Amino acid sequence: MSGMSDMKKSSFEQDAEFRDFIADLFAMAAGMQSLRRAIGKRVGLGGTELGILLSLGRLASQGAVNVKQVADHLHVAAAHITAEVNELAAKGYVVKQTSAQDSRSVELRVTKKGMTLLESIGPNLQMINEALFDHPSAQTLTSQRRFFKRVLSGLPQALARLPHPHQD
Repeated sequence: MSGMSDMKKSSFEQDAEFRDFIADLFAMAAGMQSLRRAIGKRVGLGGTELGILLSLGRLASQGAVNVKQVADHLHVAAAHITAEVNELAAKGYVVKQTSAQDSRSVELRVTKKGMTLLESIGPNLQMINEALFDHPSAQTLTSQRRFFKRVLSGLPQALARLPHPHQD
């Protein structure tokens, strides 16, 4: 009759399980950040630089890419992307050019050197992803992405609920 006991867990037990889930979520996020930094280091880039380059490679298939699109894709501030893109441009991996449609906007493009780097790490990234995720189905990925998007969309409200810091 373990099924009955599972259904009647106290709120304390449920809260403990949820806190364990949150701890695992933070550990996973930290581990993924560390992994990206380690991969970047192997190819002479910082973790954020690698993330931007991968994002540009992904988004370029949809047309011209600007800083805001990369920032939205990576869920970070556009100012942060701008600074990192300048580093990537200085290293020859990215080219910035004024948009033909809007002279106030800058379009980003991965250079041949950047594409060569992305192509060189592609097989390793595939093996890493297989080790991490073990070939999830399209349905599983969709479900997980929906979950992550729900959490991400709730972050502003969660931050707004923080108590104000004590001032002495």
